[in-house]
Amino acid sequence: MARYFFGDESPVGRKIDPGGGNNYQCEIIGVVRDATHFNLKEAPQRVFYVPYAQSPDFFRGENMILALRSAATTSSTVKQVREAVAQIDRDVLVETETLKAHVDGSLARERLLAMLSGFLGTLSLLLAAIGLYGVMAYSVTRRTGEIGLRMALGAQPVTVLAMVLREGFMLVVTGTVIGAVAAYAFSHVISTLLFGITARDSVSFAGAVVALALAAVIATILPARRAAKVDPMEALRYE
Repeated sequence: MARYFFGDESPVGRKIDPGGGNNYQCEIIGVVRDATHFNLKEAPQRVFYVPYAQSPDFFRGENMILALRSAATTSSTVKQVREAVAQIDRDVLVETETLKAHVDGSLARERLLAMLSGFLGTLSLLLAAIGLYGVMAYSVTRRTGEIGLRMALGAQPVTVLAMVLREGFMLVVTGTVIGAVAAYAFSHVISTLLFGITARDSVSFAGAVVALALAAVIATILPARRAAKVDPMEALRYE
């Protein structure tokens, strides 16, 4: 708000008119940082704070919200607040909520979506690993004769192992590049569902790539080891 009305100038000591046709002016005595008030996802709004005891009646609404910081336990603090309010007016309704409960409530939807997204992502990764394993196992079976011939001509098991792993990683690299480009292009779709992180967070993208790489290793290593253990004579007879 200070930047909006005063730019780079210091607003301290200046006066503002909150409007409403009441000819009421407030003197600025300080500037606070931007903050959210009711929801962590909301954008900071242009607001100013007026001491309640000094505020005119047209500033006061029907409800009063108090934010308390106490070193005592929650139950003890709530009890003291209720007793203090009851001394003023026993008919006033008091509703209490801890800051943690308020934050948890405001982020409940995002956390539920995060859990569902994590579950679906894990399931997708598992299905991708199973699919990759099936493709590589079929490839090894189909090329048993070729592998046996290579080994009969002097190819070492480690060479065959590296060949199969390389083929598996080529599939993963191709899929990862396509998926990363698509995710980056459509990241704005989920930007409204995120809090505390951007839709194009580099750490998240790097974590996804690492997870895919690990899944590729696990899914490819078994067919690769089986290919490296092929008996040349049995493979040639199979062919």
